[in-house]
Amino acid sequence: MVKITVAHIPDGQLELELEQTAQDLDFDIEGVRFSTPLQIRCLVSKTGSEIYIKAQVKGRTELTCTRCLEKFDRGLEEKFNHYYKWQGEPELDITDKVRETVILSFSMKLICNSECKGLCPMCGQNLNLAQCDCRPPAMGSLGEKIKI
Repeated sequence: MVKITVAHIPDGQLELELEQTAQDLDFDIEGVRFSTPLQIRCLVSKTGSEIYIKAQVKGRTELTCTRCLEKFDRGLEEKFNHYYKWQGEPELDITDKVRETVILSFSMKLICNSECKGLCPMCGQNLNLAQCDCRPPAMGSLGEKIKI
């Protein structure tokens, strides 16, 4: 959980540095493993009952390519801003905002690089490592009719 104690925020600004593990933030994303804890830097500004948070989240991830199924590392560095209208609660929980920012930073398809050739659909050979001897399936008579 990423919580900020409101009593510790003076009128003005407060800088915070927090460290959270993927387990602390309840991350369970298919194909993603966090290889380092997440570093969260926040600049918290408070004026009366208005609280503005400017934050940066950094870490390292080990991902699985959706084309070739190989593992690869990628750095994570995302920023977010959030505004709260404080209503007397003792702590502000920004866990959901951190989780949302991290999840939205990933592409729907995790690809090791733009040149990834993927796997052969016939034999499963990783085409980045070697070619295979498989031939594409022959088009049936329906395919022949559609050919232009």
